[in-house]
Formats: sequence, C-alpha cells, structure tokens
Amino acid sequence: MIYLPSDDSYLLCSVIESYLKNKKNNNKKNLKVLDAGTGSGIQAKKCISLGIKKENIIALDINEEALNEIKKLGITAIKSDLFSTI
Repeated sequence: MIYLPSDDSYLLCSVIESYLKNKKNNNKKNLKVLDAGTGSGIQAKKCISLGIKKENIIALDINEEALNEIKKLGITAIKSDLFSTI
C-alpha cells in the first residue's frame, strides 16, 4: 500500500510552492530535489508542476509499489530506508 497524502503532505506542498514561486526562473530550472519517503509522489509532482525538471528529482522510498508508481512519471526512484543507500 502506498502512503496517501495527508495534512502534513499538503502543508509541505504549500511550503514548496511558496519557496519555488519566490525563485527566479533561471535558478529554479537547475534546482535538484530529493524526495525522501516519496509515498504517493505528491512532493515530486508539485515540484514538476512548478518548473523543476524531472531529471533533477530523485525519489526515495522503501515501498516497491510506491517506487514503481513514481517511475511511471519518469522520475528516478531508489529503494532506500531513509538515507541508507545514498
């Protein structure tokens, strides 16, 4: 089962959105994102919708099902228990 977004997920989305909206476009293009514990991929998806390139996002999760779903979006996905493999 994939972790579904909850209140904390949506709060973090709003923080990411505020942060990225204040970045200049040329700086935003080159940002690199690590989505640790990606679950449903909500944070990675938010970053993409705000202009971050998929190639610049790495998603980590211990759940194979979550990783398979995030890979379908074209995002690099790594099986990891928090930061154990990076």
